[in-house]
Amino acid sequence: MSDPLKNEARSACMWRVVQAMHPGKRLRQEDAVGVWQSEPETTLFVVVADGAGGHGGGAEASTAAVAAAERQWTERSDGPEAEAFLRSWMSSAHEAVNREARGNDADARTVAVALIAKGNRADWAHAGDCRLYHIRNGEIQSRTRDDSVVQVLFEQGTITEAEMGTHEDQNRLLQALGGDDPPKARLGGAEIQPGDVLLLCSDGFWENLEPQEITQLAGIPLKRRQKALEKAVHLAVERGGQKADNTSVVMAGFDQAKVGSGWLRIVCFTVILFSVASLTWAALQSPLTGRFEHVIKAFRQWWVEIDMGTYSEPVPNFSEPTSATPSAINPPNVQTLVDPPRESASPSPTSVETPPAPLRNP
Repeated sequence: MSDPLKNEARSACMWRVVQAMHPGKRLRQEDAVGVWQSEPETTLFVVVADGAGGHGGGAEASTAAVAAAERQWTERSDGPEAEAFLRSWMSSAHEAVNREARGNDADARTVAVALIAKGNRADWAHAGDCRLYHIRNGEIQSRTRDDSVVQVLFEQGTITEAEMGTHEDQNRLLQALGGDDPPKARLGGAEIQPGDVLLLCSDGFWENLEPQEITQLAGIPLKRRQKALEKAVHLAVERGGQKADNTSVVMAGFDQAKVGSGWLRIVCFTVILFSVASLTWAALQSPLTGRFEHVIKAFRQWWVEIDMGTYSEPVPNFSEPTSATPSAINPPNVQTLVDPPRESASPSPTSVETPPAPLRNP
């Protein structure tokens, strides 16, 4: 029997996605990435494709696989179950890559991994060595199995997982999209819990990072996740040196949704606005208001002028200065001591300053 509290928590989660790419030291970017989400973000479709440049037309092949995914999302996102959806995409992507190869007279291939997630259920499929990691509480729950020679060597115990990215047979693949033989979809899936992260990447990312470095990304808060992912991509490229491959990664987190936060802000703003209006009205109705009626009228007039754009600061008149007379300063019948007038010489013509000539625009 399902726990209603857990079901409620899962229903309040949404998929939050960040992504990053880098061409590495390659002349062309032969990776392609596609991300599609419903509104709200409860359904998610992601594809990461890595064109096989050794066969020519790698960039065109990966782009064709992602374009096939977009058509699949547009036409059938609410249609069949996840497994049928993924199988259909892989078949159409394989055909699209072959059409692209025939049009460019190239033996184009691409490896790819795809994820379809609806609510707290995630399913994925892949062909080649693009990977998907399922991370929970800082640990890798599962990862896709590479269709490669080094994966077989790892499973035989000949090499360690850390050696897979640097082995001389790392680029030898067992299947891909494109070519004569259609790929066999490698399917997987899991029930997702709040806080889980699904990370999809090309081999340029995972081959230069340790597994614990990948899991650390899942523990980073959402606000800092994009920047952290970009740093991880640059680190992978840096470690790859002059042979650094194209690097692409998408990280999807099943994070708690801030349900109603927008409405809460609206309600708070309305309450504050109503409170200010009430206090202002109460102040205007106060008996003290009559004493400051002229101030209030001036303020209202100023506000109207500001609103209509007719207000201007008063300019002081310096040409006709005014001075107070003694009678205005002193009360009547009070004698004022005044210094006797001093004789002053008439100013000579040379002492008068000549104003500078006005500047003219050329």
